[in-house]
Amino acid sequence: MPDPITKYPDQTGLMILPWVTLFPGAMMPLKIFEDRYQEMIAQSLLGNRMFAIAHTLSEEDASESLGAIGMIRACVTNPDGTSNLVLQGVTRVAFHQIHLDPYPRSEMLMLNDPDESNASLESLRRSIMAAFRSHAVEKLGIPDGFVGHLDTITTHGAFADLLASTVFENPQTRRLIFQELDVMTRMELLEKFLLAGVLD
Repeated sequence: MPDPITKYPDQTGLMILPWVTLFPGAMMPLKIFEDRYQEMIAQSLLGNRMFAIAHTLSEEDASESLGAIGMIRACVTNPDGTSNLVLQGVTRVAFHQIHLDPYPRSEMLMLNDPDESNASLESLRRSIMAAFRSHAVEKLGIPDGFVGHLDTITTHGAFADLLASTVFENPQTRRLIFQELDVMTRMELLEKFLLAGVLD
């Protein structure tokens, strides 16, 4: 299980989205139209281009302690003041002291996957790839380029995150995999859902 590394940054804008999960490495398109989030994006673009996504059941109950911080990779401001952007997940984070005014923001700790490799993880990864090819590639129309790209990912946690973010649409399935901080257990969940054909 990864240890909290450090508080980074000290305080970051926070978008609270019910049943939305941003996986590290994944790209998330967003349209920003609320005034408070427009202000948050403006401040982010002036600084480190980062803000976090918090999964919660409602804004009044922003109790989920685990989310992800992402970096704005592209942003277009529309004539009506709204913005379209692409946010790329960086890492899981643990939230502390969420504030809602003037826009949601929080202090947070980064949670990085450990850089580890062993025979059990390697074997499980091969089993996951076999299940992915058998149960998902044809059904979802996954291009060969993506399948080949998975083999180039060196860390098992990043491999699991990219595959989960691509294959699963069900928000509960995505959340179960996302909130598992132990890489082995995360990969076991990934294999379980692939073998069960839980792809929607």
